[in-house]
Parts: sequence; structure tokens; C-alpha cells
Amino acid sequence: MIRWLCVGWIAAISCIGLTQSFFQYCHASVWWFSLFFALLFYYLLWFKDYSRSYFILSLLLKSIAVLSIFALGWSYADHQLKQRLADEVQYRQTVQGIVYIQSISDGKLENWRQNAELLIPNENRSLKILLYPKRIYNAAGEAIGLSTEKLQLGQFYQVIVDIKPPHGYVNPGGFDQEKWLLQNGIHGTATVLYSQPLSADEIQRMGWYRFVVEQQRPLAQWRLWIEQLRLSYRQQLVGDTAANQNKALLLGLLTGDRSGISKDSIELYQMMGISHLLAISGPHVLILAAMLTWVLMQILHALMRRGVCRNLYQYIPKPYVCLPIFLLCVSFYVAFTGFEIPALRTWIMVFICSLALLLRIRISPFTTLLCAACVVLWWDCFAILSAAFWLSFGASAILLLIYQQVQEKKQEPSLGLIERFKVLIALLWQSQWRIFIALLPIVLWQFQAVSLISPVINLIAIPFLSLVIVPLDIIAALIWLIIPSFGHLIWSMAAFLLAMFNHVLLLLQPVAAWLYLPSYLNVFALLSLSIGIILISLPKGLIPRYWAAFFILLTFIPQKRALLQFDILDVGQGQATLLRTANHQLLIDTGGPAWQEGQASMGDRVIVPFLRSQGIRSLDEILLSHLDLDHSGGAAAVIDHIRVKQLRSNSYDKVLTNYPAVPFIRCDQGQAWQWDGVNIEILFPRENYSRRNQNESSCVVLIQTEMLGQPFKILVMGDLGWEGEFYLLQDYPDLTADILVLGHHGSRHSSAYDFLAQVNPKLAVISAGFDNRYGHPTPETLARLQALNIAYVNTADLGAIHIELKQHQSIWSWQSARATRQWLLPKSTALRLDFAD
Repeated sequence: MIRWLCVGWIAAISCIGLTQSFFQYCHASVWWFSLFFALLFYYLLWFKDYSRSYFILSLLLKSIAVLSIFALGWSYADHQLKQRLADEVQYRQTVQGIVYIQSISDGKLENWRQNAELLIPNENRSLKILLYPKRIYNAAGEAIGLSTEKLQLGQFYQVIVDIKPPHGYVNPGGFDQEKWLLQNGIHGTATVLYSQPLSADEIQRMGWYRFVVEQQRPLAQWRLWIEQLRLSYRQQLVGDTAANQNKALLLGLLTGDRSGISKDSIELYQMMGISHLLAISGPHVLILAAMLTWVLMQILHALMRRGVCRNLYQYIPKPYVCLPIFLLCVSFYVAFTGFEIPALRTWIMVFICSLALLLRIRISPFTTLLCAACVVLWWDCFAILSAAFWLSFGASAILLLIYQQVQEKKQEPSLGLIERFKVLIALLWQSQWRIFIALLPIVLWQFQAVSLISPVINLIAIPFLSLVIVPLDIIAALIWLIIPSFGHLIWSMAAFLLAMFNHVLLLLQPVAAWLYLPSYLNVFALLSLSIGIILISLPKGLIPRYWAAFFILLTFIPQKRALLQFDILDVGQGQATLLRTANHQLLIDTGGPAWQEGQASMGDRVIVPFLRSQGIRSLDEILLSHLDLDHSGGAAAVIDHIRVKQLRSNSYDKVLTNYPAVPFIRCDQGQAWQWDGVNIEILFPRENYSRRNQNESSCVVLIQTEMLGQPFKILVMGDLGWEGEFYLLQDYPDLTADILVLGHHGSRHSSAYDFLAQVNPKLAVISAGFDNRYGHPTPETLARLQALNIAYVNTADLGAIHIELKQHQSIWSWQSARATRQWLLPKSTALRLDFAD
């Protein structure tokens, strides 16, 4: 029963934020009574040994209990979610307030960011925000520093910040920044405009006496001391430059601080399938705790030999003395690493096992793991949103399964040393492949790629890093506190060994790159693969194995598509749309480039992940409406990762359209073709039209098919303005459309009143950036739409927009990416899903 209750609780928390209306019934208080009576009657049957005689009744009571715990779990998660969303920043504003720096920063230079507590005197509240730097320039316009270079740990500052609500690009398959901010409890992001240090006395005189007192309490001071210790290790190992990547990796293995690890190092470990080793794991925690426990026990024994507590073991058995010391060491290191999920899992499992040992209760390993997962989610239900939660507990479950199978096998006591070594290697190899296969759906879902060489590399990397590098790293850190020079010597030794290991990885990189495969599986395919792997993992004889083969086969069977699918992606202040027919794909525009060095373009950040999540391996054509970078900047990234058969644009450019493997065609009025019953036609520009003004010579695309015997049309305008609209209506005076993608992101110089009146769309779609500096869509454009009673949606508010026509005899429909989770809902519609009684 305990296992089933744990599974019900985990399943409930995993549904956090879902917007389906039937979840409102989970808030009913009747679930408390149903859970109580179901458990009461179930354990009465169990106590009287009637559970087998009344099997149906027992199964019914168990089902009611699991359903009740599911409802209560979702209600708890929903309550926590609503509380956190209510505290978020609602709109952009410039705020003068006080910040307290209570943790070390992350990243360096342009990638620098700092968690801070923002105290707002006018509103008498505090917010957890993520600070970003603002560049400081001299009179000559040269960058001379960052606005946050001097923020010190444990210090108060009076600041002026430009604060924004949590907001990111919302597209299927893309990184959900708002989910990441929510998971980390961050209420908003801010750019520091001005900062000045203040003393604690000055803060108290401003009316924040209670907050200052809280920071001076023992627990807060202990947390601050841990952060200062982590900062000391960062300064000793990487300093301000992080030039030595081996020492930066040592810092990550020691404290979980990955701010000094370069992008190249992370990509190398990802390609090898060992990036999980850069995070603090259970073995890290246990190794350090065992070392500290051994040292402390040796000190205790030395004191006992000197007559201090000589008779201690006569009153308290030795294991009961050792156990609390071990628990304290585990607790210290978990706090030291910032309560990362793998470390937290180990901490809770150690406590459960220790409690069972003290109380002499037998608990199976799987029950312990499930209980640990439930406690983690009770502690922080938002941990379910992290990939680390699923990977950590999933890998632990597989290892426990392998351990149980090994225990069930008969041991051969006469095996020699070589035979035992062979058995150990075989066991390690078997465990790596089982973990690889079992976690494959999660890896493909979270990272959209898999390294086929990872089981082989992990077979070497896990023992080497866990048994050699991590112990040396921990020993060096402990000795550095006493004899700094000796600690640095051991760190140098560990860095040398790690450099040799990384050199081997670099030698294997060409092979790993060939075996590093991107995923093109959509949600249905991933679900089929997951079911197949689960069926394979079940005990023999429970379910025939051919069912597993059936579901795995479904993964690779192409699914039947709708007649027409059209997606307007959320790429900020730019545009990218995708047309899909039954057998073809056309990408119209590719969003913006990387505006700063080291950043990714919209092709890398949005379009390629979206295409892979939809199972799209190739594009029949990329059509760039024009060559402004906010429409063409992501093309190179798309062509690098996705096979493209043809490139079309309004003009040729030696840089932006010159791809030797992709033929180029200039788009001109009159070009037309048909794909699977869908007609695509270029309406503008005319063949002899000047291409000097990129906006006014944008390619205008009309997509047309039949719906219920009537034409269904989608018109994509690029950045065409009033002038181009005038010529377009001259050539096509009867032009109409059901869906209109507004020109130039809703600029006031496009979408003229007469043009909108003639086209008369049922829905206008605006592709614009959130809080963009141009003010798109402008009030003038919105006023024209409202005057003509034209419904409109904006990707800045609703994320990606998906339009679909399933077949000729159906009606088109649309949905937004932000409608899938409560934290993504626009603030104006968030109240629609308030299910609280």
C-alpha cells in the first residue's frame, strides 16, 4: 500500500500546472475523508488477515486510497503554484529598493547573474529576483565594466533596477525559461542601473529591522558561512578568469558550482554522454560523509584513549555513535552543495534507512526510494519540473533493480580474484546499458539528443571520477582549510589526472560526434518508446514481450498528418512560420541572429528544437521573405542541423543566402506550386520591382486549400508596409484571407485600414517581441483591427500559435503554446483557471 500511495503522490505532483478543468474536483475536502476511511478499512482487513479472502474489496479500498492521495497531492501542488505565481512581478517597472546578496553569483562577464532578495520599501514586501549586469561605458563609448561587479556576498545595497516579470520564448520543444525561474523560486528578472552599499544599521533605520534580525539568526549565518566557503573555493580554483578548465571542473565536482566551466567543456561532456557527472551525485555525498565520519571517529577514539568518554561504548553501541556523526556529515555536504536534487535524494534516503535501523524496521530499497521521492516533492513540489529529478530517481531505480537481480542469483564462493573481477566488469557493463535504455525516453525528451557511446565512456568515467578524482578533490578541499599549500598540491595532482582524462575524451571526440544522434521523436513516439521499455523491464511471464516490440515499432511508424498545419513561432522581435502539409514542409523566415557573442540564434534556440520535437528531419524549402536579420538571422543554424532542399528569398546575398549545398531561387510574383492539396503562391514582389528597400520588397505568400467547399486562405506579409500593400491590392483587388500574419510585426506603417478592410481576416496574428523597444504592435495598428472587429493574437502574449485544418470537411482551429500550463498563461487570463473553492 505504501508504494502505491507514493506512486499516486508522485503522479499528482507531476501534473502540476495542467489546465484541464476536471482538476478542479481535486480541491474538494471529501478526499481527506475518503483517504482516511479507505486506509482504516484496508488495514483492518490486513490486520485480521482478511485481505486475501476479500480481494475485490481490498483492491477497491486500495484504489480509493490512491485516487484520494492523487487528488490531495494535486491540490497541494496547485496551492503552492498559485502562491508562487501570485508573488511574481506582474509588469515591467523601474524600482528603487534594497537588495541583500545571500548566495554566490553564477556565470561571468556577459553571462553573469546573481540571485538576490529585493526589499521594496513602498510596497513593504520582498522578492527573490535574478540580477543581470548593465554595461558601463566611458565618454568614448568604450565598455569599462559592469554595473554589478562590486556586489559582495552578505552585503546590503541600495539599488535602482529595471525589473521585469518572468518571461521567455514559449514554443513546443524549446527551453521553458519561465518554468526554470518558477522552479528556482525567482519572482522576476532585473537589470541593475545603480547600486550603493549600505550597512545593517542603515537598513534597520529604513524600517527593515525584522529582515536584518532574520539574517543575523544562527541558521541564516550558517547558510551565509557555507556560501562564503563555496566562494573561497571558487576563488582558489578558478579565480576571476576560469582559464584552467580542469580546475573549473574540479570546482564543479566539489561544490556543484559550474560557473567556471566553459561552453566547449560542457559540449564535450554532453557529446560523450557524461554531463551528469558534472553534477553533485549520491556517491559524492557518501564519499565525503564517509571521509569526515572516519576522521571524526578517529578523533573520538584518540580522546577515549586519553580517558575522555572512555566508557562511551558501554552505554551506547558503536554503530549508534557512528550513525549520528555520519548523518551530520551528509547534512553538511548536502547544504554545502546547495541542496541539489541528487544530493537531497541521498540525504533523505540515508535518513530513512538510519531511522529504520534505529527502530529495527525492515524497508525495501524501492520503498525507500519512493518515500525519498515523496519527501523531496513535499519539501519542494517544483522539483518535479527539473530533469535532474527524473534522471536521478530513474537511475537509482534501475540500479536497485540490478542489485536485486544480483542478490537473487546464487553466488559462487569458489570464484578466484580474476573471475570476480570479470563478474564485476560484466555487472558494470550490464548496469550501464540498462540505465542507458531505461532513461532513453527521458534523455530524448529533455535534451533532444542521445550519445550512443555513453555506456562505454561511463564504464570508464564513473569509476575514474568517483573513485579517483572526487576523493582527491574532497581531500584537497579539507586539507586546504588547514594547510593551504598542501591542498593546492593535491588539487594540482587531481587537475593533472583530469587533464589526461579530458585528453582521451578529445581523442574520442570524432567517434563520439558520429555517434551523437539528435532526436526527431514527437510526443506520441516518445510515449510509445516509454511503454515499450517499461514492458521490457517487467518480470518475465507477466506480460508477453511481443507487446513491448509492438510499442517500440510504433515509435518509428510515421503518423498521418492533418491536411494543413501552420505554426507562427515565438521568436521575439522577429518572425518564423512553418507550413506543414501531409508530406511537405515549408519554413517561412527564421527569426533573429545571435545578437551577442556566445549566444545562440533563434534557429538554434527555437526553430531547430521545434522541428525536432515535431519529428521533422528535412525541409522542402526555406523561404526568407526578405533579408533583414530579424527574419533571416536563424537560417544558418537551421541549415546546419536540418536538411534543406531549397532556399528562396526576395534577393540574393553572398553571406545570408549563399549555401553551396542548398540551391537558391529568387521569389517573384506568380510563382506557384501545390503540395498535397494545398496551393502556395507568391503574390509579391513583381519581377521587375526594386529590391533596395527590403521591407517594401518582402515576399508575400498566400497559402490556400479547400474547407467545406469554400477556400481557406492564410496570407503571410513579411515586413511589407503601406506602399507594398497598395501595389498588392492593385494586382489582387479581390484579395481576402481567413488568417493574416500582419506585416512588420504590427508596425503603424503597415496594415493600413483599407488593406485590412479588403482582406477582412477572421484572425490576425502578430509576431512581436515581449516589451520590445519599437512598441510593436503599435496602438494605431491595434485601433484599426478593433475598428474593423478583427480578432488578433500576439506571440508575445500567447507564445507560438498553432493553426490546423485536419481535412477538407472539417473546420480550422487554433491554439496557443501558453494554454498548456498555468505558469505560461498571460496575466489577463490567469484567473480563468483559478479552481480554488
